[in-house]
Amino acid sequence: MKPSEDLSQAFARIYSIELLFEAPPALKLDAILKTMQEYCGDVDLSPIQENERTSLFFFKDYMVDYTDGKAPAQCFLSLPDPGKDEMEWEKLHPAIQQSWHWPDAKTVVESCRHSVLFSDLMASQLPYQRRVDLFRKALSAVLIHMPCQAIAWYPAEQIIDPQQFLQSQQQELETSPFNAFINIRMYNIKGKQEKLMDTRGLSELGLPDLQCHFKNLDPNEVAPILWNTAFYVFENGDIIADGHTLEGIDPDKPWKVQHQASLLKPSRRVLALNPGQEYAGTTE
Repeated sequence: MKPSEDLSQAFARIYSIELLFEAPPALKLDAILKTMQEYCGDVDLSPIQENERTSLFFFKDYMVDYTDGKAPAQCFLSLPDPGKDEMEWEKLHPAIQQSWHWPDAKTVVESCRHSVLFSDLMASQLPYQRRVDLFRKALSAVLIHMPCQAIAWYPAEQIIDPQQFLQSQQQELETSPFNAFINIRMYNIKGKQEKLMDTRGLSELGLPDLQCHFKNLDPNEVAPILWNTAFYVFENGDIIADGHTLEGIDPDKPWKVQHQASLLKPSRRVLALNPGQEYAGTTE
């Protein structure tokens, strides 16, 4: 049985990351707006007047349909309130621990003392691929004019090197977004010779993440299966039915899949991969 759509939509409502800086950053709004217009088409800027530390961008080429009309998707940049710009280290620890692709992530993050929130708004009703397209193009425009030291990419629970992100996006703005939008986590099961690997990032787009609880398998062989399945889900949507099979490590031994509740937090729907009785982790 598939989890309700309400759970996936709750994750998909807003998409937020933090740009991390060593020194207090300045919002170069005019330059950012100009580049956003180059990348995203018709874009307007409206500073929010209550505090003048948050700026809202309206993307008129990314219209969202509502029952009573249409409205443009939005993104905002927000500086912390005065006196509250010091980093909150505790919330960064999970992302640092799961940042497999950037060995220097912990050292770089520890040098940062300031942050800026970047988020989309009223964009969850866009088709998820178009939403990702908007977010990464808009973020690229921000990073060009506000170079930061690291990105806390909370939806995928990892720390991203902003220069690597920017280089990849400038080279391939029309291709796969997976260098930042998805991550694979790995945990050892306490008291057992078992591991649990899952993906983070797809649920925040309204799609099921992947999960595999296993024993006696090499995680380096499990990870590509999770990656490949994640690519498939992103490209095609949530179309893999319960009971269907995927090619496993051994092509002659396919893995069955089943929608279920996640074993790890955050609670969300996942597509669980079963590597077979010999390798499946125990549920007790």
